[in-house]
Amino acid sequence: MSIDNPLSTWKFLLGKWESVPESHIGDPPDTINKVKITEYPNDKYFMLKSEGWRDGVLTSNGLAVMYYDYSQQKFKMKAFFEYGFVNNYTEYESSDREIKFETETESPPKGFESTRFRQYLRKESDTRFTITLDTATKNEDFKKFYESTYEKTH
Repeated sequence: MSIDNPLSTWKFLLGKWESVPESHIGDPPDTINKVKITEYPNDKYFMLKSEGWRDGVLTSNGLAVMYYDYSQQKFKMKAFFEYGFVNNYTEYESSDREIKFETETESPPKGFESTRFRQYLRKESDTRFTITLDTATKNEDFKKFYESTYEKTH
């Protein structure tokens, strides 16, 4: 990774992406997730705008900012969801192909107050990546809750 900007390894993410329906775990099979990733306000930040579509209807959307925290030497991301909660992601392990995040939720949705989350961002190729979300309650091991693979469209 570049010392100047560790995000440079992840520049392949810039552009427009669409989920591969057969890859879904946790979403109805006819859900299409779209993500547009840009450098904003500069190359030290990736801004992610996400949308979920089902039967031609927008069913969800969100906004996230991914960056590298130089003081903690970790990747971080902050995501805002239309449902009113915010996820704070902090890297606990990374390589040039995967970033593993511990996730803390602000104002968690009802029923998720004691749920712990981990999210993984994995590079499959320059035109494919996968997001996996694992969950666990207080005394449980983590289990896969959601997974989706995305292909670059632009």
